[in-house]
Amino acid sequence: MLNIAGQRLRYLKSLRYEHHREQLKTKRRLIVNEIRQMRDANELVRRHGDHWLSLMHAQGVALLLNDRQVVRGITPPAGALSQLKSALAAMRRTRRTITFSELPASLSATLPRSRYGDLLAVRMTVNKVTIGWLVLFRPHEPSHCPESDTISHHAGWLAIEAHIAQDLADDIGVALAVIDIMHANRKLISTNDRWKRLAHRDPLTGCWNRYRLDTALSEAIAQSAHAGDPLFLLLMDIDDFKSINDQHGHSVGDDVIVHVAGLIKRRLRQQDSWGRWGGEEFMVIISQVTPEQALKMAERLCNDIARTSCPSQAGRITISIGVARWHPGMGHRQLIELADDAMYQAKRAGKNRVVSAKSAT
Repeated sequence: MLNIAGQRLRYLKSLRYEHHREQLKTKRRLIVNEIRQMRDANELVRRHGDHWLSLMHAQGVALLLNDRQVVRGITPPAGALSQLKSALAAMRRTRRTITFSELPASLSATLPRSRYGDLLAVRMTVNKVTIGWLVLFRPHEPSHCPESDTISHHAGWLAIEAHIAQDLADDIGVALAVIDIMHANRKLISTNDRWKRLAHRDPLTGCWNRYRLDTALSEAIAQSAHAGDPLFLLLMDIDDFKSINDQHGHSVGDDVIVHVAGLIKRRLRQQDSWGRWGGEEFMVIISQVTPEQALKMAERLCNDIARTSCPSQAGRITISIGVARWHPGMGHRQLIELADDAMYQAKRAGKNRVVSAKSAT
């Protein structure tokens, strides 16, 4: 009879263990599906902590990580958990699980069993590195549910339950490692995007800088060469800008540059590329328009800037614009030189005007 009873008990334990392992597998798949939505350990515990409590018949769970504590259910206060964490850190690395009776006697007053019950601490490791502890708290007195069996609601921790807790700790450790990697990747992508924006943007106006314009012009020429679309380059310079800086200071000069950049942005089409070429010079790249349309766009821009008063003390602002058309076989440097020559022709002709490269030639 004793033999039969022993075999039955072992069989029930085996069934219970397999049942819990199946539950863990199901939850593991759910965590994998949700992992991209989790930003930290708090989110992981919020979503799955109640399941862990139910699975382990515990009243509280705490993740004692290297940089934080995350809890669910009935757990000791933060100070007591910090002392527990220090005591666990002093344990030998070969110890995977620790029970209440194996902790220093000094923790008895900090973690009274009458309130927090028996605890089971399981080391969480990733690539043999300890990332924290999974600590489960179970009522010291056994539960008296009529349908419960003594295996699942025993006050202490059975060996089979310790194995289940280790499986759970492994799952949590992997999930936390993945979350950390995803967080690091998001931070890296954000940093790279920021550096990319800084590399391509003029810090004063926020428009494209010379480096980005140079790239955009090469791309536009390649596109025009492939599709056969007309391409025009506008190079513009703020008139008498040196005098503005000399009379009013560089702060007012900066205001003028920002003012002109804002007007250019408002007057161009969404598909037009533009930016600050350097100093007081701006560049605009226009495609899919006729020569007449390109010239009208430049003249309208020149007139609008002359009519719009600058909000600083610089007074009336004007610009001179050179317009050049790209022709097959022409490199982007040649196109820039052509527009630059036209712009200086506008300067010599009295400023505040538009000159096309054709008439300049």
